[in-house]
Amino acid sequence: MLFRWLALFMTAFQILFFLTGCEQIKTYRMKAYYEKAQNLYEAQDYRAALKEVQYALEFNPDYIDALALKGMCQFELKNYEAAALSLESTLLVDAARDDLALMAADSLFRAGKFGKALNRTKLLLEKNPANAAARYLDARIRLRSRDIRNWGGVDTVLQPLFSAEEYKNEAFALLAEFHILNNDFGQAEAILNEYAYQNEDWMFAMRMLAEKYKSEGEVQTAARIYGRVLELKPDSMADADALLDIVRSAQQRDAELQLLESLIAPDEQQVRYKLRLIEYYIYYGQFEEAEQYILSAREQDEGYVEFSRYLIDVYEKTNRYAEAVAVSKDVLGRVGDDPILQVEFMNILARLYYLQDNPALAKIVVRWVLALDRNSHAARFLLSRIALDEGRTLLAIAELRGLGSEDTDNPEYDYYIALAHMARAEYNIAEQSFKEALKKNPSYKQALLNIAELYFDKGFFLDVERMVNEFLAVSPGDPDVLALREKVAKRTVEEPGAE
Repeated sequence: MLFRWLALFMTAFQILFFLTGCEQIKTYRMKAYYEKAQNLYEAQDYRAALKEVQYALEFNPDYIDALALKGMCQFELKNYEAAALSLESTLLVDAARDDLALMAADSLFRAGKFGKALNRTKLLLEKNPANAAARYLDARIRLRSRDIRNWGGVDTVLQPLFSAEEYKNEAFALLAEFHILNNDFGQAEAILNEYAYQNEDWMFAMRMLAEKYKSEGEVQTAARIYGRVLELKPDSMADADALLDIVRSAQQRDAELQLLESLIAPDEQQVRYKLRLIEYYIYYGQFEEAEQYILSAREQDEGYVEFSRYLIDVYEKTNRYAEAVAVSKDVLGRVGDDPILQVEFMNILARLYYLQDNPALAKIVVRWVLALDRNSHAARFLLSRIALDEGRTLLAIAELRGLGSEDTDNPEYDYYIALAHMARAEYNIAEQSFKEALKKNPSYKQALLNIAELYFDKGFFLDVERMVNEFLAVSPGDPDVLALREKVAKRTVEEPGAE
């Protein structure tokens, strides 16, 4: 009997020891995953850290340190909604972590949940009104919510930060943003000039101010502000592009050229702004300069394909199709087995053969394209144009309508559908297709010129005048459309009773 009790006791002891050992191993592995995640987080490998911390949480979903680290990783990976959820869960267990509460508020703000974010900053400021980080974030959330009920009193919220050295410059940038929202652009610019320090809020306010001036038609002022931004951040491609767009819209030809040359000068090997300079030459009709620049640029190691696209464009615009064909074939010989580039340049080659009045050769190349990509829109579009030229209008219309259903924003499909209906003397249907093309692209000149002829026959001169004015608002100075405007004005005077 004693032996049985002793055996039972030993068995129970072994089971208890085994279970305790399992728990210890489980805890050890959980902490090992967590510590590895911590090291990866500190090394800024946030994706790998998140993976390891999730392993830790499999052992204990309520492991508070791991849950907090998970939220921090998600924040750095810009998964702000998930980060907010993880951090809020952490705060339910440990509400004393103000650092995590601040990150939760920031996550909610970046996820666009401004009300919840302000609730978090409100709690932090009630707990400690001198919490400068919470006050700064609170002001930022109020402004970016664009809700006047939130940002109306931000200037008061910001007051304590003007004397806080750590947040002083950011606070003045936010004050400038407040004045921009109040349409006091002059005061905003004065503040931004006085406290011109490269931080995220200063850059944001400067860009916002430039875009406001641009929307008001003050492109010179907008250009000056973007120029100031580039002085402090010369490597900002987004701001350089914005400034280039402004000087282009203002037709400041010399200023655009000088800016492009200044952007290229620091790095003669970079491609981005060289391509933009080529586009500049083409836009202003300087095809000879564009060609010479491209031929020189193609000699460098990078950008051969990109430069070749522009060279083909120059040759095409100057009706030098044979040379454009030669460039296309040269690129096809270089791209190897890249199917995307093969399809692109074979489509270009087919189009060039078509422009050379060689539809038979164009169709052969198109068949090669469709063997690689049976849904190639460019190839199918070219086949529909060839069918239209050959008088197979119903086939052309069917293919074009199919393309239009797959790409609803492309006005060319509507334009050629209209031409097909014109060929069939179906003028009312053609008119609707021309109108659809102009709706998608008000500066589609050929659609405008064709529908104008239809409207002239009907005496709809005021409709033509309206469409001409819409076109010139987008593309001023076009000689063909200016001539059409004069024709409309003359017909309106001659037939004052016309619609």
